Amino acid sequence: MANNNKEKKGIFSWGVSAIKWKRILVNPTTWYFLIGLFIILLLMGIIAFISALPGAISEKFTQMITDLIGENYATYGVEEQEILDMAIYLDQMGYDLENYGFVEEITREPNIQDGNYINNQPSHGKIISVKSKYLEAYIGEEKKIYKIAPENYTTTEMTEDYYLQKAINKYVSNDENLEIYYYYQIKGTDITKLSKETQEKYEEGRTRAEQNVNLAKQITDEYNASLTGIKDANGLLTNQEGRTRLIGAGMIVLTGKAKEENYKDWKWIRKVFGKEVNYEFRVDEEARKLILTVSYIPENATFWDQLKMILGIESSGKEYGVDLESFLSKYGKPSEFTLAFHLATQAPDFVYKLATSSNTDTKVYLDMWPKTINYIAVTDSGSEARLDTLLNSINTNSDVHQRYVSELENYSGELIEGRQEKLYDYYLNSGNFFNINPEAYKAQATRWYNDMIEKLKGTTYMSVEAVINAIKTEILASGRSYNIEEWEIIDIQGVNCSFNDLKELIDMFPSFNKTINTATPYITKVVQHWYRNQYFINQDKELNKAKTVATSFLDNIRYRINTQLTNSAEQQELLQKVESYKEGINKIGEGESFDLTTENLTDVVEEYIADVCSQLEAAYKDISGYIKDETSKQIIDAFFETKLNSLESRYGTTYEIIEVEDKYHSLASFNGSSRANVNEVISKSYYREVSTPDIIQIHNPVFSDNSKYVRSWFKDKYIIYDGVTRTEEERILGAKKYIQGKTALDSLYAMLQKATTEADNLKYMQRDVAEFMQDFSFDLNEIEETTAEKNLVNIMPEYVPYTPWPSQYEQADSIWTKMTFKTSNSTRLVAPADCIITKVGEIYELGILNSDGLVSEYVYLCADEDSNGNKITDLNITEGEYKQNEQIGTATPREGTNLAAKTISIKLQMLTGTKQKIDITTRMNVRSKTIDEITQDEEAVMVAVMSAVTYYGFNDRPHSSEIEKVRDLYEQECLAMISTAINRIQSPYCKDTSLSHIDYVEMGVINLNGFEIKDGQLVSDESKRKSNPIEILTQEGVRNLIKLALRGTDKTEEGTILGATVYRKIWENDLYIENQQEGSTQEDVKTIDTELADVNLKMAIGGGGFYIPNNQYKLYEKFYVNDKIRSIFVQLNEQKDELNEQKGYTAGYGKYKISRTENPEEDLLKIFNYVEDTIYGLAEDTCITSIIITQINEEINEEEQFIDTFRLKVNSNVTFDITIKYNCTPEGKILYDSMTYEVEEIERL
Repeated sequence: MANNNKEKKGIFSWGVSAIKWKRILVNPTTWYFLIGLFIILLLMGIIAFISALPGAISEKFTQMITDLIGENYATYGVEEQEILDMAIYLDQMGYDLENYGFVEEITREPNIQDGNYINNQPSHGKIISVKSKYLEAYIGEEKKIYKIAPENYTTTEMTEDYYLQKAINKYVSNDENLEIYYYYQIKGTDITKLSKETQEKYEEGRTRAEQNVNLAKQITDEYNASLTGIKDANGLLTNQEGRTRLIGAGMIVLTGKAKEENYKDWKWIRKVFGKEVNYEFRVDEEARKLILTVSYIPENATFWDQLKMILGIESSGKEYGVDLESFLSKYGKPSEFTLAFHLATQAPDFVYKLATSSNTDTKVYLDMWPKTINYIAVTDSGSEARLDTLLNSINTNSDVHQRYVSELENYSGELIEGRQEKLYDYYLNSGNFFNINPEAYKAQATRWYNDMIEKLKGTTYMSVEAVINAIKTEILASGRSYNIEEWEIIDIQGVNCSFNDLKELIDMFPSFNKTINTATPYITKVVQHWYRNQYFINQDKELNKAKTVATSFLDNIRYRINTQLTNSAEQQELLQKVESYKEGINKIGEGESFDLTTENLTDVVEEYIADVCSQLEAAYKDISGYIKDETSKQIIDAFFETKLNSLESRYGTTYEIIEVEDKYHSLASFNGSSRANVNEVISKSYYREVSTPDIIQIHNPVFSDNSKYVRSWFKDKYIIYDGVTRTEEERILGAKKYIQGKTALDSLYAMLQKATTEADNLKYMQRDVAEFMQDFSFDLNEIEETTAEKNLVNIMPEYVPYTPWPSQYEQADSIWTKMTFKTSNSTRLVAPADCIITKVGEIYELGILNSDGLVSEYVYLCADEDSNGNKITDLNITEGEYKQNEQIGTATPREGTNLAAKTISIKLQMLTGTKQKIDITTRMNVRSKTIDEITQDEEAVMVAVMSAVTYYGFNDRPHSSEIEKVRDLYEQECLAMISTAINRIQSPYCKDTSLSHIDYVEMGVINLNGFEIKDGQLVSDESKRKSNPIEILTQEGVRNLIKLALRGTDKTEEGTILGATVYRKIWENDLYIENQQEGSTQEDVKTIDTELADVNLKMAIGGGGFYIPNNQYKLYEKFYVNDKIRSIFVQLNEQKDELNEQKGYTAGYGKYKISRTENPEEDLLKIFNYVEDTIYGLAEDTCITSIIITQINEEINEEEQFIDTFRLKVNSNVTFDITIKYNCTPEGKILYDSMTYEVEEIERL
């Protein structure tokens, strides 16, 4: 154990050194504090860690962790005392709670008396109280891992900006500057990206805020109370002290069987062999087990308790336990994980988001596979010969019976002598004796004995007991008696046993052989995981999954082939063929329903999937002839074979129902009888465990990327706690910085890697962190601290978007930032600064002049293209020298694009004089609309779209008391509706051009015939209005939502990447109860998955579904795919720089002609296309929404051949390793003719 403790100390020391906390490291004594802290981290760590460190855990702290978990297994809270206890332990280990950001407030007892430390012991003073939302959140996450959520658990989507704005509105009124400051400061927004006007208001607000730090604290407290759910007796949010803060439901959600009609109050009823069996679930948090209680199994205290121990069955009475650690701890966010994140990032507010956001509130759905296990005593290991059958056969065996008669013959002399004496006494007493000598009766006694033996031998007996009774009856005439029941003449398992031994063995077997009705838990899905969701089983959707894989493959291949076709007739012909084949595939098994428990499931599903494979093969054979490039054909051919093999091996199934091999358990240690022979017989026997079919996992689940939330949070700014003492004002209003993301992730991974544990589950956390770190490092390198002045004017003055520039669409290209302006008219372009304009090919170079009249920076400008490569805009710009704001030309929308409306779209890029990239959004002042610029008509339109939202739960107009209970749900759906309307204007793929011209029908909210705007007022048919937002929210409340939307708050982006453009009503008032309230067991509820099953990018908010149609996203998808491919080659180039330096090669040797600021050279485009072919070939959904790139590596072999490798994971599921090999000229120029491109599939485990 000493070695273990040593290693743990070294681990934490390493982790802290990696974070480079200078203030700590310069003081040697702090290492003792760090060692102590690491011990406390381990003690508070995940249960998997605890189980591997029994010697390192004190009884007191183990009890503390158990106490933290609590008693209620559904909902729970975190008590103030729990937070205090954890803070005290951290403090006792020497950790500076304030300056490492663990607490917001702390109160201590005085530590100095009469100028000396109390008891001459230097200390900070005993902690009396703390306030820490961070420790509270970390404890809450620890609790969740082993808690059960209500069976119909649903996540309430929270828009955090919405709660922040509400908190600000409570304390700030009629002060726009102060409101803007608090909003962006608390959010951690990089204000350099905001317009110059907003920055000026922010700075003015900052000046005022510094005069009243307490106000900022009040707003922050109110905001945190809203997010974490402190509630009063009426269920309303409150920020009063001393109340339990409800964190939410547990991580475990029981599903499947738990949804059956006969499932109530955590009990599940099913019939087994005609008997009604009652199963009851609960979680034993201390033992970390899911307990299954079964109602009717009879128990025998004498034998069964001991046999349970021999078999290793975890039970108490009728309870059977299943270890949860083995497959739950890997999915949660245990204390060691959150604390390591806290230390690595030095940003408590970041980790707080990770711990408390509903988007990363992990839920593990567990189902139960019922099975029956028979424990049967058998004679030997591997034998089916039952011990009770053997005993019964012995009991009725005539040879055994005759063995008793034969044994009796050993007593012939005694018996004859006894009979002789009995005859003598009889005749003597009767006076009829003829000879006074007893010897005279010997012959008669002998005849009696011989007759008795002959009779006993000639009789058939039913049992040993019968022969013993017959013998006893017969020998009464001799006057002799024997303890025949104890004659050890029966051979049982090689043991000489008596009848009493046999009888006890036979009598015990009704309770000795056991039938146990139990269940195997299995995970059906893991959702809202911080990194990736996992789907283990589709139940009756297996065939649908196969059809989706097949049809999406055809869609994606058609898209790739289209890029090679120049003939529109061929393109149309190809489209028609693909659609025809898809239709045929989708009709396979149409209307059929499958159940995992159906015996013939495998045969039926495999038959249908074979049909899918057959049609896919025919389709690909037909359409592959359109592929022009031979290498592309080879790549796509390989993917086709992969798809076919995947489908033929029942791709979508993670579990398999198997016949269970019999298991044998030795009974050698049995000693439950007072009879030695009985114990010996049983100890030579075995238990044969015979089970009905069971469920096993045969390979990895289907993954789905869910890391978009963490990725976006890394791009916010936070107050960094690096051990430096800060004032209260600095902690509340201090300057915020970006997390050093790559360093933080490196440190986090290293801490997890160095942790000492035997649990396999740790590797899953390491894997997730490693993959995320490798894939995200390129994006993190793009995040920079900037202090540049916003000194460039808007190059397109008429362009004033509704939300801050750039939108998601305008950020689609990593090299360029776009301006997308929907208009039918030309618009003027002006010089953003004093500049000299020259044209190079299709690109205009604007040399920005400094005060000395010299070019110091560059802005590049060109026309944008649609996804088919068609130019969207005509630019008419005259070369020459210009003053700032002077017109330089015009931009005009072009016809013949695949956009939904006429659009001007230009691309901008900014570089330093040395060609280093500058984020142009931090320099160009493009203001967006404020609430005061919204016209009455536009505001009326926003009210119109909000009126399509149902005020859930009430058929009549709500009373004021009811408003408070459902207002948040209603307001957030209303806010999402406004955002959706604005997104339609920002999207190049929707025809809406302004809020005055929204296509309600296409948006999916309302019928145009029932609504119109007159004089800025909404005129509508009341019967078509779902609610009246102004009546419910007031005019001011409506304007507050509009204000949030104009600031860019859009919850729908989280589920749709770009922001929703269409709305679908999912459920109305009558389904509010079934969808939202606890206690419902109705299966047939409407959800976003049932109503929008074929849509890839979607999100539920309230009772509405917000989504982007697949065809719209496909038009954007190319930009996403190209940017990910670009990142691969840029990162390879950066590795080449290091490699060339190591090898002593000249700079640039073997580098691709591509960078963060330039497009790939023509020869490289061919390789780009191969990678693109690979990505589309891997995709198993029509839309590609996630590309994870890891293990990027560059090396040079002995023949000086470059070998570039990387791993691609598309939609977080199918994985391929890519290898590119090539040679170079002596000067280091790539010989593209020598380049080879290889792919290798990484099979699912």
